[in-house]
Amino acid sequence: MLTGIPCTLMRGGTSKGLFFHARDLPEERALRDRVLLAAMGDVDPTEAGLASGVVNTAFMMGGALGLAVLASIAAGQTDFELTSGVDARVALNAGYRLAFMIGASCAAAAGIIGGAFMRTRATAERTEQATALH
Repeated sequence: MLTGIPCTLMRGGTSKGLFFHARDLPEERALRDRVLLAAMGDVDPTEAGLASGVVNTAFMMGGALGLAVLASIAAGQTDFELTSGVDARVALNAGYRLAFMIGASCAAAAGIIGGAFMRTRATAERTEQATALH
């Protein structure tokens, strides 16, 4: 019995997709289609609109919260520079530079953490073997 299939979830903008390697999917076409539908269509059709709304709302709220935090950091740094007697354009540039550096650092940290915890085929096989032993 098939209990799990390794895959990669990739996001780009507002889109996302599951990527499977062909060798990991069942060879029989009907079974492969059932597996793919199960992986991508787990929401009841009567609740598809609700599920879509929840995903889109979470996506938009995450972006809005991140932007609000970075804008607050930029404004705070700009105010600090202005009270130090720096020219307004230089102060604004310093505020944006700090916000962009923090945003880039968070994105880099997310990439490193994602890469560190990415499940490889070898890890999946070890987990499957350990599960089979119990």
